[in-house]
Amino acid sequence: MTSKQRPGVDVKTGYDAWARNYDDMDNATRDLDATALRQTLASVSANDVLELGCGTGKNTAWLANQFGHVTAVDFSASMLNVARQKASAKNISFYQYDISKPWPADSTKFDLVTCNLVLEHIADLHFIYKEAERVLRPGGQLFLCELHPYRQLKGGQAQYVSRTGDSIPIATYVHSFAEFINEALAVDLVVSGVKEWHAPSDDMPRLLSLLFVKR
Repeated sequence: MTSKQRPGVDVKTGYDAWARNYDDMDNATRDLDATALRQTLASVSANDVLELGCGTGKNTAWLANQFGHVTAVDFSASMLNVARQKASAKNISFYQYDISKPWPADSTKFDLVTCNLVLEHIADLHFIYKEAERVLRPGGQLFLCELHPYRQLKGGQAQYVSRTGDSIPIATYVHSFAEFINEALAVDLVVSGVKEWHAPSDDMPRLLSLLFVKR
């Protein structure tokens, strides 16, 4: 299923530009995402982890400290440059790749796949779920944490501040709650956890996290 697109600069251009100050600016979504990942995965056991959309490495170092080996992937070279400086543990491998294309990873290679604040930039959720199911080992888990559909419907969208002080939206796709669930069920992933996350000032959920298990 392909979702409605909201206009903006292309993903690679947008995140290459955002990399210079992504970690320095106040960003409640970024900070809440880190909390959601840590709280959800603290009790998960995994050796081989695939991190989709690692960005500036905001979660990479924690994953590497928690699990055996992390393969961290991002579309933006500038984001990856920051991530390599921030997360330099020997059990991390960084790669630049467009995850909307077939993944260059062996089947049943990973125990855990994480995907944080990425799927709003992906048109076809079914493809992502299908590839995640393929690379996961039996019993492996897929963790998603994304901008909540309610917030998207209210106009929420990833955007960065340019050097001239302008807010520049990045092209996104609006995904419904049902789409997040049904596209996973279509590839035989089992829902094991769903949670809505609020920042302190929020009057509606900011993020939606989902945990799936491969049969």
